[in-house]
Amino acid sequence: MAEKIRPFLAINRQWMIKRILVSYFRAKNTFANIDREVDAGREITFDNILKLSDGLFKAKEEMHLLFQRARADGQRAEYEKLEPTGLEVDLINNVGLLFHKVMVVREQVYILEHYADESADRTLTRANLDVYMDKMRALFNQGLEIISGLMRDYRDNEVLLYYMITNEHYIRFVFGEELDALLARMHGTEIDRAYLLAGKFCLDSGWEEAGRKCLLEAMRVNPKNREAKNLLQHDTN
Repeated sequence: MAEKIRPFLAINRQWMIKRILVSYFRAKNTFANIDREVDAGREITFDNILKLSDGLFKAKEEMHLLFQRARADGQRAEYEKLEPTGLEVDLINNVGLLFHKVMVVREQVYILEHYADESADRTLTRANLDVYMDKMRALFNQGLEIISGLMRDYRDNEVLLYYMITNEHYIRFVFGEELDALLARMHGTEIDRAYLLAGKFCLDSGWEEAGRKCLLEAMRVNPKNREAKNLLQHDTN
């Protein structure tokens, strides 16, 4: 861990990690929509690929603000950003590779939209587009595996937990599994802790109704959760 962290990063770390992951999820969703269009025999539109590149750029820039990459000479510095873990480095690389491949596809789509001749160059552009779609598909699958591994490291990120709980259907679509199964990957058998942390975050933020809903979910998972029960009783009084 860095010896010196910028106060802004220390305070906003949870929010920034949440924004990175949300940007990635949205980019994955945009790509899935593009992929369906391709499977249906329709052309990729420039607007859709622009939306994809913008989403990945947001994740890429947020990572640049938060994480300090290793120096080329191998020397350690008194970092002012966070030093990423191995999995976080993997995600940084994944996002970077995706972004640059999407930029190549963006140019290819532009050519296909604006230069309508049936030349050999156009045929080659289409073939290259198919290759890059395959590469992006593999990278997004790899990225979700990396994020799944990171979930354990982010198990106490209240901001991320609250986002996941309040966007259950979207999270299910992205990961292809139920929310409780994903929370179990983070908290093992004590998934009520995930709901408890989200509930406490909401109460501390002044969101009483949202906090109550999260605490009730904690009680659903584990009726013996005393802290959730006490907080609910206090909220009622």
